[in-house]
Amino acid sequence: MIAINRRTLATSSLLLMIVKLSSAALAFIFHLLLARQLSVAEYGLFSLALTCLLFSVAFAKQGIEPAIVRFFAIDNDNQSKISRLYIYIVLYTFVNSLLVALVVVTLKGFISSSLLNAAELISLLPVVAGLTVLQTWLAVNASVLKGLKKPLQSMIFTGFFIHAFGILILLSSPPLTGLQALNIFFYAVIITTSLSFLVVKKQLIITCFVIKAFKSSGVNKLYATSRVLFVSSLAALISQQFAVLLLAKYASLADIALYSIALKVSLLISYPLIVLNTITAPLYAKMYHQKQLVDFKNLAWLTTKNLILLATPLCFFVVFFSSDIVSFFGEKYLPSASILSILVLGQWVNLSTGTVISMLVMTGHEKIHRRNSVVMSLLTIVFMYWLIPLHGVIAAAWVSAVSMALFNLISLYYVYRFIYRKC
Repeated sequence: MIAINRRTLATSSLLLMIVKLSSAALAFIFHLLLARQLSVAEYGLFSLALTCLLFSVAFAKQGIEPAIVRFFAIDNDNQSKISRLYIYIVLYTFVNSLLVALVVVTLKGFISSSLLNAAELISLLPVVAGLTVLQTWLAVNASVLKGLKKPLQSMIFTGFFIHAFGILILLSSPPLTGLQALNIFFYAVIITTSLSFLVVKKQLIITCFVIKAFKSSGVNKLYATSRVLFVSSLAALISQQFAVLLLAKYASLADIALYSIALKVSLLISYPLIVLNTITAPLYAKMYHQKQLVDFKNLAWLTTKNLILLATPLCFFVVFFSSDIVSFFGEKYLPSASILSILVLGQWVNLSTGTVISMLVMTGHEKIHRRNSVVMSLLTIVFMYWLIPLHGVIAAAWVSAVSMALFNLISLYYVYRFIYRKC
């Protein structure tokens, strides 16, 4: 019987929240130092490269992260099985990420000049290619730790170490260009990914050659699930980051910088949700698998109520002090305050609807999630292509916020329809 009470959830959440806030603080300082050190255009170029990295990594991972969490949570008592599964995943993602990296390097001229209308990007894309392999492996290791109910270790590798090492390197060698800034990020990711492999190796029984009993490892089923989730994850990425690519094509690197600053600050608001997802995702998977639906619903209601209570005052605070917040990055970023206020509206709905997306994925309703994601991403693309050339960065903010809100509300409807009604 799996159950989790308010005190247990609060204790686990508090520790993870401390780590997540520490990670957020380090990320904030890292980007703060870069934004102040670089010109607005160079910081915009760096942000554009990171957005390209997000898309290349998404194609390399192919939605495997939530599938890893789900399968490792269910079979975490079977060390032999999950150890074999881990080896296959590492090899599979290496091949995928290497192919994506080769495409990025081969088409760097087309991507930078023709596709994005940002010729300056061409020198950064080879670094993006290298980061694609490293970030894919890092995401795999963090997901494995999350599925093994090691949320603290998982969270440390999803931001804390990267930005901590990044800050140390940045302070010792301040960058002057977007390329130099991306190289600093590259070195930090190398260190963090190497450490993540050492930690995972301690959790699993891994030998040099476990390429046997392929089917019994469950890898085929995991890949089938991940392919469904890939569409969903790519669609979610489009809804959140596609604006940056269109701003590169129809606006300027300075507009990308303004939007990126506002987006990074607004994403900080979602950290409580990320923390609770880290704790509850494996619990949802196991509860639903064992048909403990009452406990499932109680856990969902507890997390949603706490998120609403936290999100409302937090969002009001950010909107009211938006100018003061973005001014930390420098007076040149003050125009991003209005962008931040718009994006916060979408984040309020994101938190107030609770962990609905995680619930759909962890209970095997990934096809519903995929359909919702595809529909919302297509609408996002259409409206962004229509409005960004006319109204620029403000249009990008409004489309992103409305898209996020609608996506979460639709997901909430399907949670009620296919999960809560069974309780």
